[in-house]
Amino acid sequence: MNYYALVLFIKAATSLPFNLIVSGSTDATTNQFPYHVSMMNQLGDDSLEFLCSGAIIDSTHVVTTASGAQINGIQLTSSIRILSGSNELDFTKATSHQISSYKLHNNYIPKTFENDIVIFEVTPQFTFSGSTNSITVSNNWTADISVDCVISSFAEPISDFQDGISSTLKYENIVTSGCSVATNNSFCIADKTTGKQTTDKNDTGSPVSCNSRLVGLSTSSPNAIVTNVTAFYDWIKEATATTTTAPTTSPQQPTTAPPAT
Repeated sequence: MNYYALVLFIKAATSLPFNLIVSGSTDATTNQFPYHVSMMNQLGDDSLEFLCSGAIIDSTHVVTTASGAQINGIQLTSSIRILSGSNELDFTKATSHQISSYKLHNNYIPKTFENDIVIFEVTPQFTFSGSTNSITVSNNWTADISVDCVISSFAEPISDFQDGISSTLKYENIVTSGCSVATNNSFCIADKTTGKQTTDKNDTGSPVSCNSRLVGLSTSSPNAIVTNVTAFYDWIKEATATTTTAPTTSPQQPTTAPPAT
C-alpha cells in the first residue's frame, strides 16, 4: 500500500508531571530488539498517534498492556496499526499490521493497573528475519535486583515535567524489584545506575527482558509498575489459542501526512 512510503507524523502529547524516566538513554542497534513493536492509533485526520509498545510472542500474536492500548472492550482495535521490523517510527522502514482479534484479561482494573495485559492477533502475520522475531515468554520469574535486565522503549524526555516520543528505539539497563505499589501480578523496575523507580507515559507496553526472555511489560503507572507476564503464562497460552473477533470495519488508510516535526 502506498501509505507505507509516507513519513510518519507523530503527535507527541504532553503527560502528567513525571520527574524522570527509566528508559531512553541509549539508541538501540539494528536487530537488537527484533520483538519490539510500536502500536499506533489512526486518527480522523489520517495522522498517526503513538499509543504504546508491545512484544511479538509468535508469528501472529503481540502482547502489550491494556492501559497502553487504551482498551475498553473494542474501543480502539479497528484503528490500531502495529509497526514491526524497524527501530524507527517510519512507514518506509517498518511493516504495518492490523488487528484481526484480541483477548483482554477479564479482571483488568484500569485504576490500579491490575491484570494489565492484552493479546492481539495480527494480519498479515509476521515474517521472521533478523529485524523481526519473537521473544520467549518466561514461565518462571521472580523480581530479583541482582539480575541485569533491559527495557526497550520509544519514550524520550523533553524536560523534567514533559515527556515526548523518540523517532528511534532506545533502551536502558535496569533491575527488577518488589515495591509497595506492586501486586502479586506485577513488580517494579529501577534504573541500574541511579536506582530511580519512575517511568514515562510513553514507556507503556515496553518489553522488559531478563536473560533474553520476556518477563514484563511497563504499565501506564508513573510508579514504574510492570505487569509480570510470567504470572500470566498460562493465560497467554490460552489467549493465543482463543481470541475475540475485532471490528471488521477499518478506517480509510492514510494517503497524506503532515511533515514530521
